[in-house]
Parts: sequence; C-alpha cells; structure tokens
Amino acid sequence: MRRFFHAAALIGVGAAIGFGVVVANAGATPSPPSTNTMLNISGSAIGQPLPVRVAGTGFAAGTLVYVEQCDGTPLTAPGWAPVSNCDVGSSPAPLIADTNGNVVFQPTDPNSGFTAFKGQSPQSLFNCLSPNQAALTVSDGLPDFRNCTVRLSSNNTVATSDQQFFDITLPDAPWEAALSHNGGSCTGQRILGAWKAAPLSNVASANTEALGTALMKSTTGTHPAFSGTCNIPGIATTLTPKSFAMKVVGSAACTATSSDVPLTGKLTILMNEIDPVSLKPYKVQAYVRRTPGVDPTAPDITLYQGTITGGVGVGSTVIGTLFEDPVVKAAKGVVSATGFVDAHTTLTQCQAGTATVATVEMGSGLSKFGGIASGLHFGY
Repeated sequence: MRRFFHAAALIGVGAAIGFGVVVANAGATPSPPSTNTMLNISGSAIGQPLPVRVAGTGFAAGTLVYVEQCDGTPLTAPGWAPVSNCDVGSSPAPLIADTNGNVVFQPTDPNSGFTAFKGQSPQSLFNCLSPNQAALTVSDGLPDFRNCTVRLSSNNTVATSDQQFFDITLPDAPWEAALSHNGGSCTGQRILGAWKAAPLSNVASANTEALGTALMKSTTGTHPAFSGTCNIPGIATTLTPKSFAMKVVGSAACTATSSDVPLTGKLTILMNEIDPVSLKPYKVQAYVRRTPGVDPTAPDITLYQGTITGGVGVGSTVIGTLFEDPVVKAAKGVVSATGFVDAHTTLTQCQAGTATVATVEMGSGLSKFGGIASGLHFGY
C-alpha cells in the first residue's frame, strides 16, 4: 500500500540503501504497443489500488460475465491461457449481461466490485507491479509484469470469442514515485534499532516509546561499522557514514498500521569525510516521522519521511521505506557477523500478544517477511 507529500516533493526509488530497483518488465515477452482501452486505476494514500468501474459490451444477453486480472503476456504467445496468464482469484462475483449485451462492474458493488491487485497475484501465479515498484521476483520467484491487464469474458478458464482486455497502470506509492531532482542516496548500511523506554508490545503504551538507532559493527578485526557509502550530487568524493543516529518518539505498538499516529524525531547521518568549505564532517540532518504498516504483505516494512534541516541538501525531502526485523544478541559460541541473530518471527508473536520486540535490524532490500524496502532518498 500514501500521498504524504506534494507531488513535487515525492522521492522515488532509485539506488536504494543496499538495493537496486529493476524497472524493466522481468516476465513478459516483448510485444507491439497495445490497442486496448486504458482503465484508470486510482491509488490509496499508501499506493494500493482502489475499486474501479469496469464496463464491457458485445456479450450475449443473459450471459454471465466475469472480470479478472491478467499478466502482460501477449495473447499471441505460445500457450497463452486464462488459467495460467490470468488469476481467477482476482475475480469477484459475475454479472449478467443486459438485453443489449452490456455489463458494468461498479466499484461500490460489495459482491461484484473489482479491485486490481498490486504485487503477487492471489494464486501466486505472477506479480503485477506499478511503474516504479521494486521487482518482486527476487523474493518470490514469480515473473514480474508492469503491463498487466483486466479481462472481461464469459468464461474465466478458457479463451472466448467475446473476451476483451483493458490496460492498467497500477499506482505508485509516494516512495516509489519518480524522483524529479535527485539529492542522493546511501547504500550498504546495516542499522541496529533499539526500543529505549520499553520493548514494543501489541498494545500502544500510555507513555512515550522511543526508537533509537546506530550502525551495526562487525564482530571481527577492529570492529568496523557496516557503514556502506553515500553519493551526493555535487560532491565528487564518495562519502562513508560514521554514524546513523535517529531517535523517534511517540505512542507505538507492533500492531500499528499506517493510519495510526506516526512517531516523530530527528535523523543525523554523519560522514567521515570533511567538507572543505566548513571544515566539518559532511552530514545529512532531518526531522522525520515513522509510519509502520505501509506494506499490506510485509508487516516489517516502515515508511520514513521528513525534511532535511541541516548539512547537505537543506530544504529537500527525505523519504523511503526500511525493513525493521527483530534480532537478539547472539548467544555465546554462536558465530554472527554483527553480534546479533535473526528473530523476525518475534514480530508475529508480538502482534499475537505472546512476545515483545526490543531490538531490530533495519535496512533496505529484501525483508525477512518477503517485502522490499526502498531505502532512504533525498531530493525534491
């Protein structure tokens, strides 16, 4: 699933922290430009498709007509079939064509209203992606399509002479939108987050919760930090973060959704390199807010957004998603590159009320729950 910023300030997904987005259609055979009618798929504030009106004509009067979502494979491709290239799980109840052969699936109809899916199809046959959404094939092994269609027909399981198709463009979330003015990004950081006041539970505390962060450090050698690198336009030097310090506060719970009040606070990424003008280390300092529950399929994905107030890019926006996967300190004798080990199932237990979360590993790319975090981007 989020229009938190004016369109001119939305930051897209480019080279994210530790993850590169593949925009090319990874699953479809190249095909000529489509002549299908385009359906206008609107999105929610978190980039999820909203119900859409779908109308068709040319059916036999009294015929049951079905609507379903299909991948972008051309009908001329060998072996094309509704059972493999469309997903009947996306199909609501059928409608009966009127005496003129017309049918209209109204978005307000509780039984027959159609809502396109974004991401993995209901039967796990393929992925339908928005224009700038991160590729999902890396996490689920299914083919990705950015040219999915909607099919109307009198039979959901076989090709029919009355079938008709509509092209769709799925809505981007704010952090997936194209970047108008690139302000830079960082790659390769591994971040440790700790709930300072008390472990996170499934009940929002009456008192203020606080999530603080620092770069994770290697358990070998001189214990260097997993700092990665940062590239900022106009600065020829590749920057290496010395610290990733964030503190956001507010009322929090592991069951929070994107509609809950976000935590707010301050983020400072301090670099090792010195600015020759100020003779001080380069830095990115911003006020940010934390909004969990922005990915309906991955509960560990959290949105961070705000405004840069100091250092490089003052006045620009910072926006993007990070995964927050529970970890615990490695037991004595357990080999771990960071001194912590995966405990991501604790999040599910926390939501059920049987556990709490004290520490998390944060970053971008593939999460433990199969989501993909975009990372943080700067610009406008």
